[in-house]
Amino acid sequence: MSFMYTEQKICRNCKDQFILEPEDLEFYKKMGVPPVGLCPDCRFKRRAQFRNERILYSRACNKCAKSIISVYHEQSPYTVYCLDCFDADDWDAFQYGVPYDRDRPFFEQMGDLLKRVPKKALGITGGSNNVNSDYTNTAANNKNCYLLFNTSFCEDTMYSRGLKDCRDTVDAYFGINMERCYEAVNVQKSSGVIFGHNVTNCIDSWFLLSCTDCINCFGCVNLRHKNYFWFNEQLSKEEYERRLAEVKGSYQKLGEARQQFEEFALQFPHRENNNIKSEDCTGDYLFESKGLRDCYEITGGEDSKYMFSSKGIKDSYDTLGYGYGCELLLDCAATGFANRVIGSYWVENGHDCEYCFFTLASENCVGCDGLKKGAYCILNKQYSEEEYTALRKHIIAELSQSGA
Repeated sequence: MSFMYTEQKICRNCKDQFILEPEDLEFYKKMGVPPVGLCPDCRFKRRAQFRNERILYSRACNKCAKSIISVYHEQSPYTVYCLDCFDADDWDAFQYGVPYDRDRPFFEQMGDLLKRVPKKALGITGGSNNVNSDYTNTAANNKNCYLLFNTSFCEDTMYSRGLKDCRDTVDAYFGINMERCYEAVNVQKSSGVIFGHNVTNCIDSWFLLSCTDCINCFGCVNLRHKNYFWFNEQLSKEEYERRLAEVKGSYQKLGEARQQFEEFALQFPHRENNNIKSEDCTGDYLFESKGLRDCYEITGGEDSKYMFSSKGIKDSYDTLGYGYGCELLLDCAATGFANRVIGSYWVENGHDCEYCFFTLASENCVGCDGLKKGAYCILNKQYSEEEYTALRKHIIAELSQSGA
């Protein structure tokens, strides 16, 4: 017989109290790990340190010496390759492998390995097909883009994050199928929206909040299927165009209109959250998901907790970014098309990986960095299945005893 109970803990880092619910304890048991010692906030901060999206540096590639843009500062301890050099076939991460030393702490050995294995300058996978978009990161298949992050299939877009299939857009966050938009947050399938927040299927409108299917609207809140509205008031086409002409092109009048809109919006009820087609969830900006707890900006998530900006993921805890096709992830960042991965960054098309860094198409790996098609590897060294199992058991015992 199993008993449902909660466990109160004190965070090792911030010393705040937090609670592990019965479902938390069940998940950790399923993953074969002891209950966590850090609170959710401290776990997120630690995880976010491995995903530098928006701080870029100019430096030289350590292989070809070409000037490049990188997420690694030139004074960082890592060897950094440009995208072409990193994806080339003339080097292999296995060459940096070392035997696991039972007499040294595991994370100390892994730290040494991370400094030796070359790092990719940017978080862009091979074959991403970015064109004239050097100043982008965690981005793919973009053209003529600048300072664009966590974004794909965009063109002539800049200063934005979390976009897909957008054109001629500036200063936007979290949107799909936008064109000619500016200062947009969670704007979907819209064109010509300026200063929009939570907007869907709108055209040629200014200062919208929680509006759908609106055309030629200005300063409107909570409207549906409207045309030629000015601060939620119906106008004729001629009067609307006259008022708009007075504001357009004037920085002062635009600023006054923005202040008026912000005050106007306070008069209206706001939704409890911005979740759509989601069931039994807590968090915000959750779409077509169910059974999520304390999650944000998730699409297609299921039975998971403490996730941010992940898509198509289920039965996982503590993830940041990516997520497509994933199951049983624990404390991972930028991981996709993988299952049963713990404490790792940028694992793709792999399974049963623990404490790995940028491993592709690999399985049963511990403490590896940069491997492609690795199996039964520890610290980038290949072992037989029997040797791997014994060494992994020793590492787990060490980490459990130290409380890592």
